[in-house]
Amino acid sequence: MRHNKWFVGLSATAALIFATTASAQVFTYQGFLRQNGVPVNGTVSMTFRIYTAQTGGTLLGTVGPANVSVNNGLFTRELEFPSSVWNGDPRWLEIQIDSQVLTPRVRVAHAPYAIAASSALGLQGRSVAIAAPTTGQVLKWNGSAWSPANDLQDTFWQASGSNIFYTAGRVGIGVNNPAVALDVRTGTGSDVMFIEHTGTGRGMTIVARSDTAIWGNTVSGFAGIDGRSFSTRGVYGWANAPSGPTIGVEGVSDSTEGRGVQGLSRATTGNAYGGFFATESATGVGVYAVANRSTGVNYGIVARTNSPSGFGGLFLGRVQIESVSDGVNANLRLLQTNTDHARLEFANQNAARRWQIAARIGATLAEDRLNLWNVQTGDILSLTGDGKVGVRTINPVVDFEVNGTARVKTLEILGADLAEKFPVSEPVEPGVVVEIDPQKPGYLRPARGAYNKRVAGVVAGANGRPDWTARRSA
Repeated sequence: MRHNKWFVGLSATAALIFATTASAQVFTYQGFLRQNGVPVNGTVSMTFRIYTAQTGGTLLGTVGPANVSVNNGLFTRELEFPSSVWNGDPRWLEIQIDSQVLTPRVRVAHAPYAIAASSALGLQGRSVAIAAPTTGQVLKWNGSAWSPANDLQDTFWQASGSNIFYTAGRVGIGVNNPAVALDVRTGTGSDVMFIEHTGTGRGMTIVARSDTAIWGNTVSGFAGIDGRSFSTRGVYGWANAPSGPTIGVEGVSDSTEGRGVQGLSRATTGNAYGGFFATESATGVGVYAVANRSTGVNYGIVARTNSPSGFGGLFLGRVQIESVSDGVNANLRLLQTNTDHARLEFANQNAARRWQIAARIGATLAEDRLNLWNVQTGDILSLTGDGKVGVRTINPVVDFEVNGTARVKTLEILGADLAEKFPVSEPVEPGVVVEIDPQKPGYLRPARGAYNKRVAGVVAGANGRPDWTARRSA
C-alpha cells in the first residue's frame, strides 16, 4: 500500500476528548485521516509526540508507534504522557504516520491542564488524596496531602435557618484553653470587645439567675465598669424580684480613701444631678445611709457645696430627726469649721428679710454667744456663755441689759434696790442723795436743803460709773 500524501484533522462534529484516572493523566485524541484526499480504511502505524513549541522546541513525551484502526477516515486513540508535561506552559502534539511526520503540529488546549490541576498539580502544588469525600466533608491538609475531612461546622457549630450556634463546650478568642463559656483575651489594641447597636434595642443584655449579671474588675485601669450613654442612662441596674432584699446597683470599695458609689454630673448649667434616688413605695425611703461601725465619729451622710452661696443639703418637704439624745450628744448639730458663728436660717418667699439663730464657741466662756439675728436689724437677742442676756447688744455687762427702752406691766423686786439710769448735771459720788434739777428737767444733781420734795434717790455706783444711775428705795 502506497502512502504518498496524508492529511489528518478533526471533522466538524469531532472533538478532542479528555479523560483522567486517579493514577495517570490520559486524554483521548480523535481525528480524521485522508490519503490523497480519500478517507482511509484499515490499520495504520501512528506515533504521537508532545513538544514545547509548534516548531523545534523540546520533546517532552512520546506514545507509539502503535497500530491504530481507521474506519472511513475516523480514528480514536488514548494518549498518556508523564504528569510533568502539564505544568501550565503551552504544548503541541506531533503525529507521525509510518515514517511520515505530519505538519503542522496541533496545539493542545486547556482540557488536559484541567486534568493536571485536579490531580497532577493538586492544590498549592501539593497532592490530593485518592479517597472521595462524603457529604459535608471538605479538603484539609493532613501534613502530606489534601484529604477529605469533616467540616468544623458539622462537628462544633450547627446551623438552624440563618442562625449558627455552638453547644459542645467553651469558646476561646485569643486563648486556647477558655476558662468560661466565652473567653476573650488580648494584649494589644485598646478594646477587647466592641459591640454597637444602631437600632432601638439594647446593645447587650446579660442575665444571671443566681449570681452577678456583670462583674467588672480592673487591676490598675480607669474603672471596673465604665458605662456611657449619649442619650439616656450610662449604667442601668434593675433587680426585678417582687420581694426580698434585692439591689439594683451596689458599689463596694475596700480602699481607705475609696468610694463605694460615685456620681458626677458634668453639665455646668441646668438642674443636673450627680446622683438621683427615688422610691415609689408609700412607706419607702428615697435614700438610706447608715454608718455601720458602733464606735468613732462617723457619718451616715456627708453633703457639701463649694459655692459660698450654695447649700450642702436641700429638703423639699418636712424633715424628721429621730434619735435617742442625751446631755452630751445632740439630735441636731451645726458645726462651723472655723471660729465664726454656726447659723441656722429661717426664710420664705419674702427674700428681703430672714431670721438666723447663730452660735459661736469663743476663746473663753464669756465670749460664747447665742444670738437671734434679723437681716434688717442685726442682733436682737444675745446670750453669753457666762449667763448674761443682752437685748440689742451682744456684750451685756450685767445679767440682763437692754440697749433701748424697756416696758413692763408689773415689776416686782425682792429684797433689792431698783437702779435706774439718769443723766446728771453736776458731779456726784456713790451714796450722795440727788434731786431733780429744776434748771434742767430730766437731769439729777446733788440735793439741797431739808425736807426737799425733789429728792429722787441715792447714787448707786454701777460698776464704777457713778454718773450712770441713781438708786431709790423700792
